[in-house]
Amino acid sequence: MKKVFLIAFILMGWVVLRAQHNELYIKSGSKGIFIEHTVVAKEGLFAIGRLYNVHPNHLAAFNHLDINKGLAIGQIIQVPLTDTNFSQQTSQGVPVYYAVKEGEGLYRVSLNANKVPFEKIKDWNGLKNDNIEVGQHLVVGYLQTKDMKPGIVKRPEIKEEVPPPPPVIADTKSEPKIEKQPAVEKDRNEAVTAKNIDDEKTLAQPAVNASQRVSTLGYFKVFFDQQVKRKPVSKEETFTSGIFKTLSGWQDGKYYLLIDNVLPGTIVRVMNPQNGKMVYAKVLGEMAGMKINEGLGMRISNAAASVLEIPEAESEKFIVRVSY
Repeated sequence: MKKVFLIAFILMGWVVLRAQHNELYIKSGSKGIFIEHTVVAKEGLFAIGRLYNVHPNHLAAFNHLDINKGLAIGQIIQVPLTDTNFSQQTSQGVPVYYAVKEGEGLYRVSLNANKVPFEKIKDWNGLKNDNIEVGQHLVVGYLQTKDMKPGIVKRPEIKEEVPPPPPVIADTKSEPKIEKQPAVEKDRNEAVTAKNIDDEKTLAQPAVNASQRVSTLGYFKVFFDQQVKRKPVSKEETFTSGIFKTLSGWQDGKYYLLIDNVLPGTIVRVMNPQNGKMVYAKVLGEMAGMKINEGLGMRISNAAASVLEIPEAESEKFIVRVSY
């Protein structure tokens, strides 16, 4: 009986390990596009090569490894995507995804995913238009291999647009009704609503009276305090910053920034050294890879820049002090 349970346990572990391969994400480097594989017990370059339909010699060269040496459990292996094992012309095989980052539109996704045509991306993902969201996972091609079971592409549910209700005519004899503001979407979904920071057609600053603007240090101040209790502030750096435009922060105090080498979700303190004004902002993502960010170390939301009292004439480039 013990042997039966042992065999069942091993088989279950094997199935779980295989399931890890179902969701593959395209990445790019100096040698081209690739996906990543995490090595499990008793797995070598030959086994990984069979799984992804790539010659083990090519796999070893791509990762600067000695083919005659073993691999370590948990080691990350970059699996090159080539004409042999990857297709962006067919919808058959194992889907390979691209995770949409902050400020990216279909054009940027296409470039980063081996210049796959827009229409292919829209067809494979059931998109009716060019609108995509931060964090959305888009199919950008298919892995061609016999040793991996094709996954099922989950197309997003497309909701029909509902026309807005007719305006309500107020009764002049009664007291005027105050309309409630629509609920604010959370974190990343509310941050940058422009399709692409590359595109200079960004959103205009919402019309908000000075009396309506948040005068506090921001919504994320309390989260920064909790973060500091777990891990004290260890870094304080000066950056040349720019601005990105967003609807968030003007009334809810939720300020955001883009910066390299800081984990997304981290709360940082941003100070204007010219006047000592401070805000607390959440990191949304990185700056790297976008030409428009050349010469900048970070970008903060326009609402945060307003609280820091950054002069409009200096909004393209200004100095801030960041602590986290």
